[in-house]
Order: sequence, then C-alpha cells, then structure tokens
Amino acid sequence: MIDGRNINPECYADTLLISLMGFERPHHKLGIGEVADEMKRMSVGRVAVGMVDDDNRIPDYFKAFETESLNNYFIFKYLPQQKRYLLVVTPAFERCMFNIAEALEVNPEKYGFKSEQQFRAITKNRNVHNNQNVKQFLNTLIQKKASPLQDVKTWIVEKLNE
Repeated sequence: MIDGRNINPECYADTLLISLMGFERPHHKLGIGEVADEMKRMSVGRVAVGMVDDDNRIPDYFKAFETESLNNYFIFKYLPQQKRYLLVVTPAFERCMFNIAEALEVNPEKYGFKSEQQFRAITKNRNVHNNQNVKQFLNTLIQKKASPLQDVKTWIVEKLNE
C-alpha cells in the first residue's frame, strides 16, 4: 500500500477508487469546495493531489491550475511553483467509469449495474466502500490491460514522490 493521506478525493466513489488503486487512507472530502479548501490549507512544501469531477462548480482556487495533459477520461493539472496537483474526472465519475468500461469491453451488467443511473445511485451512498459489486467492477477496470486507470495511478505516484 502507498500512503494516500495527501490525496483529497471529492466523493465516496472517488475515495473508494483511490483506495482500490492501492493508496492507503486518502483524505475524503465532501465536495469540490472542501477539496480546494483542504489543498489551500496544506503546508506549501507538502504535495497535495485533489480528485474532482468535471463540472461547472469549479472554485476560484482551481482556476489558476494549468493543464499538464489530458485524455478521454481525465485532465491532469498542476499549480505552477507549488506541489499542488488536480485530477479532473471527465465527465463525472459514473459516466467516466461507464465510458472506460465500454472502451475496455467490460459489461457493467455483469456486476449488477443495468444503467448508469442505477450505478450513480449506489456510488452516491456513503457506504459504497462496502458494496462488493462496485468494488469488483472498479477493480476490473483498474486491472484490465491498457486501462486508463493505470495511467492515473502512475501519475499520482509520480506526483506524491516529487
């Protein structure tokens, strides 16, 4: 396991995903505003990684971040001259995971998810970390060959080690 205390995911499902990637004790936040506030509070010399959905509620703090790279699922950003990094899930988490599943030829129905809406209802629950179907679905997406989630894990590890 990798120490994940400097990772600040915005929702329960993001926190679960980060944990399943092998990051121990991510610092869960309730919403994008709390992620921004926590990253501002952290000491300047300490690395901070935020994970948020791509939506219209972007706090002013994140507007100063510059894009490092992007793909069909994630935007990787950084704040110049600081050890602040932002992973933007695009579009929002549930649609992103379904898009990745489609690209990797993983059928969400195999894990009990007949629709994105059903998956969203489950992932919004604070106890999503106890849902074995969600965990198995996300683990499959992480472990598949050429999964974009492996790129996310590599990027986070690189940033935490800076």
